[in-house]
Amino acid sequence: MKKFFVLFLFPLIFFYGCAVGKTYLNQDSAYKLYCQGLLYENEGKSKEAISCYQRAFTSDPSSAEILRKLGTTYLKVGSFKKAKKFLFLALEKEPGNKRALQGLAILYLVQKKANLAIEQYEKLIRLFPEDLSSYLILADLYARKKNLPKALQFYRKSTTFFPENGLLHYNYGLLLEQSKQEDAAEKELEKAIELQPNFVRARLALAIIYEKRKKYFRAIAQYQKVLNLDKTNPLIYQQLARLYLEMNEREEAKKVLEEALEAGIEDWQICCSLAFIYYQEENFDSAKLLLTKALSRENNSTVHFYLALILDKEKQREGAVNHLKQAIKLEPDSHLALNYLGYLYAEEGINLKEAEKLVKRAIRLEPDNGAYLDSLGWVYFKMGKTEKARIFLEKAADLEKDPEIYEHLGEVYCKKKLYLDALAAFARSLELKPSEKIKKKLDAVYKLIKSEH
Repeated sequence: MKKFFVLFLFPLIFFYGCAVGKTYLNQDSAYKLYCQGLLYENEGKSKEAISCYQRAFTSDPSSAEILRKLGTTYLKVGSFKKAKKFLFLALEKEPGNKRALQGLAILYLVQKKANLAIEQYEKLIRLFPEDLSSYLILADLYARKKNLPKALQFYRKSTTFFPENGLLHYNYGLLLEQSKQEDAAEKELEKAIELQPNFVRARLALAIIYEKRKKYFRAIAQYQKVLNLDKTNPLIYQQLARLYLEMNEREEAKKVLEEALEAGIEDWQICCSLAFIYYQEENFDSAKLLLTKALSRENNSTVHFYLALILDKEKQREGAVNHLKQAIKLEPDSHLALNYLGYLYAEEGINLKEAEKLVKRAIRLEPDNGAYLDSLGWVYFKMGKTEKARIFLEKAADLEKDPEIYEHLGEVYCKKKLYLDALAAFARSLELKPSEKIKKKLDAVYKLIKSEH
């Protein structure tokens, strides 16, 4: 946005021709030198132009226009101190010189002095309310300053001045969305797309708003149109597949991801997403093939994690452990891999001290994750520390209603001979997920209770 404005204004300021006449220039020699300076400037010879303007000023010290031109030319070559000096001198002689005011505003922009630039453009609007470019720049400056009310005010005015500018409607739409005005944001983004049908960013922004408002089919339509415009962007396939998964449309998600692979997109995230769908379908061979190919292109922590997930499901624990170690080596703060490896050790009843360290690292990264607290509780149970296990498993159950957590809690209660509590825990596990294994445990606890009475 900033580049657009600067490029828009510079021709106005720097290349204003000799048609200024003698209103600003009182002596013929000064006028000739001024015009010579303009010619040099148009040829890119700023040094020679400045020399001519300085000589012109010597001939006519009363000319605000010559001072203004010296200021903007110094600005052009990056001599900001001199630019400011001559622009101020021009404004002393002629406080309402529009181009000197614009030059000073641009100087502040280039120097990244946003507050001074805003002050200058506000002044320009007060003096010249028809100066449409100032509204555009102010809208952008206030947006950068995160002053949403002011930014929205100037964007609203700018869209009335430039109704056919798609980029303007897009930026206005983004700001409206930030300020929670989602209906208005939709309208502005739809207008941007109407003006520029191939405006990919506007379509993506609109799709995201549709998603947030649960207008899923409209969001899908926008993602599909973006794919029609660009079939090489892996992020679009991922977004579309993720949305289908949120809608429980697994087959549609799978089609999108397979289409990405057919289009020749080699992206590990797409491979992982599709492999996970295959995993859910228990199509383990296809999942492993896909992940192995992804791994041959990039040694990635997430790919190792997904391979571990599949190998564990196939009861290949050694292979799963090796991939989890690789995942942690590549990404030491992967809380998923840390927890999973610690849990596998606990399940096997091996390396329990190491398991405790791994799961504690995961919990430090995600302290309120019920699954990780469950893992730590299970490690302590395997260590024979049943009271510690109970504390962590009860915390886990408070955070997550998961059948496995209640199963573990039931085991701990049995160990502590709290059979009524164990009965309640196993019953809750069975309620959350019917399982013959849990039913048998429930029956066994029930028999223990009966035998005690």
